[in-house]
Amino acid sequence: MDRESILSLLMGPAEKTLKELEPLLDRVGYPQTNGEVRLLGRIDISNYCAKKCLFCHQAANRWGVKRYRMEAPEIIACCIQAKALGCEGVILGSGMDPLLGAGLVTKIVRWMKSETGLPLTLSMGERSATELQAWRMAGADRYFLPIDSTDRILYRTLHPPDLKSLRGRIDLVKRARNMGYSIGGGIRVGLPGQTWRTLARDLETLRRLPVDYFEVGSFPYGPLAPGGVGKYSPLMASPDFQVPNDNLTTLKVWALVRLLRPKAMVLGPSMSSAPSEQRMTTQGIAFGINAEIMNLTPRRFWARFKKPIDGSHTSPLPASGDGVECHSVMGC
Repeated sequence: MDRESILSLLMGPAEKTLKELEPLLDRVGYPQTNGEVRLLGRIDISNYCAKKCLFCHQAANRWGVKRYRMEAPEIIACCIQAKALGCEGVILGSGMDPLLGAGLVTKIVRWMKSETGLPLTLSMGERSATELQAWRMAGADRYFLPIDSTDRILYRTLHPPDLKSLRGRIDLVKRARNMGYSIGGGIRVGLPGQTWRTLARDLETLRRLPVDYFEVGSFPYGPLAPGGVGKYSPLMASPDFQVPNDNLTTLKVWALVRLLRPKAMVLGPSMSSAPSEQRMTTQGIAFGINAEIMNLTPRRFWARFKKPIDGSHTSPLPASGDGVECHSVMGC
C-alpha cells in the first residue's frame, strides 16, 4: 500500500471506508476476540518535566499543574498490583524529570523485575545514550518514544528547540533499538495543522521505522486541552484539509496501522467503565487494536491533573484496585 492509497482511504467517507477495510483486515487475521487482547498496566511515576512542549499537560510552563514524584516502594507496589490484576506488562511513564536519572531509574527497574518478572516499558522522553543503556542493562525491555508528526514544521511547532529535531528523534529510536529495546511509537490524530497528506506520510513512516508497537490517540480540543487549543485556533488547517479528531477517523487509522504492520502490537483506548469508551474499545478490536491500558497510578496523584493527558472524561473501573482510569501512553 503506497502513500496515495493510504491517503485515499483516509479521505474517503468514514463509514464507507471502514466497510472497505474489513475484508482487508480479515486477510491479516483481524478482528480478534477479546480473549486475544493483551492488558498492560500503566503507572505515571512523575509529572515533573523540564521541557515546554506546546500541547502537553505536564509541560514545564503549565503553571496550574500540581507536581508529584512517586517514591520507589510505592512504584513497586503498583507493579505488583499490575501482576495480580493479570497485566502482561507494565509501562512506567513520566515527563523528562531531571531527578529520574540513570541511577534512580536503574534501581527501580531492577527492583520491579525481581518482584514481578513482567516485561517493562519505559516512557520517559528523550534520554541520553548513557541513561538508555543503563536502563536496558538493568532489565528494561521496551522504550516508548512517540513521533507525533512527520511534518517537520508541525513537529517543530509541537516541540521546544531544546529537544531533538524530527530526524534526531528518529535517530534516537534507531539507537535505542540497537541497544536491544523493543520500540514503541505513536502519532496523534487531529493535531492542529495536521492535514490528510501529513497523516498519510505519518503512517508510511511508521511502517518503515523499527517500531514494534504503536499508540494512536486523538488530540483533544477545548480550553482544557494542552495549550488551550480550540477548534478555531489559528494553528488549524483549512476545514477541507484539517484532520478531525473524531472516533471514526481514529478507527480508520488503527485499521491502516494494522494493515501496514500486521504483526505489531497496537494499543487501544484505556480501560474505562464509561459506555462510550467501552464501545470504542469493542470497535477498536474489530479494526486492529490488540492491547489495552489499565492505569494503576494512585488516585491521589490523578487529582493533581485537571484532566487526563489524553483529554478524555474517564471513570474508574469498580473493584479493580486504586486508580484504575483511562490514560494515553503518549509522553514527551
